[in-house]
Amino acid sequence: MFKIYIKLLFFIFIISSCSINKEGGISLGRKGSPAWIQTSSQKEINEYFASKPIYELCMIWDEKYDWMVVRKEIAKSLELRGKDPLKCNNPQADSERRRNDAAKKARASRNNQLQRDRMKAWDMEDSLRDMEDKLKAVCRASGKILIGKQCI
Repeated sequence: MFKIYIKLLFFIFIISSCSINKEGGISLGRKGSPAWIQTSSQKEINEYFASKPIYELCMIWDEKYDWMVVRKEIAKSLELRGKDPLKCNNPQADSERRRNDAAKKARASRNNQLQRDRMKAWDMEDSLRDMEDKLKAVCRASGKILIGKQCI
């Protein structure tokens, strides 16, 4: 039953992230997203980017520094307006974003490793407690007392 709910939620998610294009077909993703660009007609893509002012195109350019398909369409839109297709290009900002992303990934990886190490330590503590309890039970059963690690 649980699997059916998961499949249903996945299906709803997929359907909700699609849009009907002007030709009556279905385009995947939100307008302007890489998936939408790859599944929409060039006419619709041109109209979408033409509806955006240049400052918004440059903001999208900055946001999508790792999605060349989006940047390509922004460059085309700028060119259609008679502007320099690389007007929004800022290699230093892209490099800084890549460095920041790499640092975030490294911090996340380090945090994940710390969390795994903590979990292992907790598991070891639990195992030690369990072993101690078993040793106490063995000592009690034999009428002895546990002192340190020995039954006396």
